[in-house]
Amino acid sequence: MANAPSLAKKDLSHVNLAMANLAGADLHAANLREATLKETNLTGADLTDADLTHANLAAACLRDATVAHANLQDADLRDADLEGANLRGAHMNGAKLRDADRVIAEQAGAEFAEGGAAAGGNNREPSAPREEPAPGYTTPMGAEVRDVDGERLGQVAATWPSYVFVETSPGADAGYWVPVEAFAGTDGAALILSVTRDEAERRGWTERPPTGPEEPQ
Repeated sequence: MANAPSLAKKDLSHVNLAMANLAGADLHAANLREATLKETNLTGADLTDADLTHANLAAACLRDATVAHANLQDADLRDADLEGANLRGAHMNGAKLRDADRVIAEQAGAEFAEGGAAAGGNNREPSAPREEPAPGYTTPMGAEVRDVDGERLGQVAATWPSYVFVETSPGADAGYWVPVEAFAGTDGAALILSVTRDEAERRGWTERPPTGPEEPQ
């Protein structure tokens, strides 16, 4: 897909991408540990070798996605749509699935820990979902971001409770780590910052926060 985002090999651990449209996205070898991908559209996405340990993929659409050799250990895949997905070599020990979805995953080549569900039933029976931190700010994926003077900075590539990563161009590693409180409003579909580009750079927003984008404990 021409407009599908490229997030290959990016560190997206703990990111909140719930209900985002990532159809056809390139996420191969991405770090998505403990990411929230609930009800996310991942149709046809490339998740080869991605790390999805403890990720929440409940009710996500993975139709025709390539998830080969991905790590889905302890991931929540209840009610996820796995029809047509390539799960060859995917590690799914401890993953939460319905019985029917487990059958689909096994037929698609997924690997489960020996004696996992058969022995204890931990993979088959639904369990209470883990508490998820509520995001402090919700931004639409792909939305254009401009500075206070109207100059375009880029587009939203990922969101965390306290930060939004704005990539300068699709698939680019360079961008801005914008604190959520720096958004002043909107102009149509665009998000407007309260500072200029120069001020954003002076404040060091072009560098990943030293403590990471996760919420401070």
